[in-house]
Amino acid sequence: MHQSLKVASIAAVAAALVAGAGIASSQAAPQSNGSDGPVYFFNSGNGDVLDGDATFIHEEDSPIIAAGHPTDYNVRFDCSPGTTGALAFLTEPGSERAGRNGWTAYNITPQLIQQHINLPNLQLDRFGGGIGWHAVKAAGGTYSLGVACTYDNEVNVLDAWYRTIVVEAGTGNWHAVPNGEGSEGGEQTGEIDLNAPVVESLPLEDGDLTLSVPAGASATFTAAALNGQNQSVTTGTLPSFTVTDERVLSRPGWTLTANVNQFVNASNPTATISNAQLGLVPSVSGDSGAVKGANQAAGSAAYSTVFASAAANTGLGVTTLGGDLTFVAPEGAPAGTYNSKMTLTLVGN
Repeated sequence: MHQSLKVASIAAVAAALVAGAGIASSQAAPQSNGSDGPVYFFNSGNGDVLDGDATFIHEEDSPIIAAGHPTDYNVRFDCSPGTTGALAFLTEPGSERAGRNGWTAYNITPQLIQQHINLPNLQLDRFGGGIGWHAVKAAGGTYSLGVACTYDNEVNVLDAWYRTIVVEAGTGNWHAVPNGEGSEGGEQTGEIDLNAPVVESLPLEDGDLTLSVPAGASATFTAAALNGQNQSVTTGTLPSFTVTDERVLSRPGWTLTANVNQFVNASNPTATISNAQLGLVPSVSGDSGAVKGANQAAGSAAYSTVFASAAANTGLGVTTLGGDLTFVAPEGAPAGTYNSKMTLTLVGN
């Protein structure tokens, strides 16, 4: 009963001062945690100032009011012009100015009197808006506790004064962080492990330039079919092969050329088809900086041709190559399988 009488007494004194002599206002500078000014906690039962360090533990039903002065609980919070309402809020750092639709919990107890907030009640178990105090109590964590001057039915915020607090999960016990400390502008920190693999560097001396083509490599062709010009057409792909350049000091680059023999009918060696009928679209993959050579069109291909190349200071490491083929036999060519070979030649620049 004694505590309840004290709460009523403070409220009565506040009302009298608003109507009469006036209440001192807080004009303090913005705080490093983003608050528009410092916030001090008082016991609403007896008016005693409450210590703000981590050794002073409050319970969820602790009778707390807030003011803008360290010893005078009547120092009010002055709202900017355009303010139409006021709310107490409890929210995650960074969302202090999100309004009631963005706060974790809020309390409608603060009253706006002549554009001022005085003696706002911050007893945590009375915060029912948002997801409410009970969800905060269960989760625990770091929050901002304070008051805001609002407009548009408390959806938007003009001014906000708040203090960083730490809530113990399950019990609802909490302590306040000293004014100004906490998450500046809502920033919070966390740690993420970074485990980046590194491949062993090549020796700091020139190594070899190597072309690697699989033993018995053979292109794969589809079944032949006639096109609109009564020509037999088949398409194919080259097997993958690699160029490895370990010349890490000189880095001169390299050139890979492709030559193609005349095509000869396997059953009738007198039947031949020019290598110009083999179309080639080279492909290059990897991050060595090597580039593919020009495409060769079936019917007008010119061999030998540059398959791929690497300019100076490029082409180091492994470059994987391949290509697409198109073979067009002239009209009247005897049917059968025509054999040829593509010869790849790698030279350093």
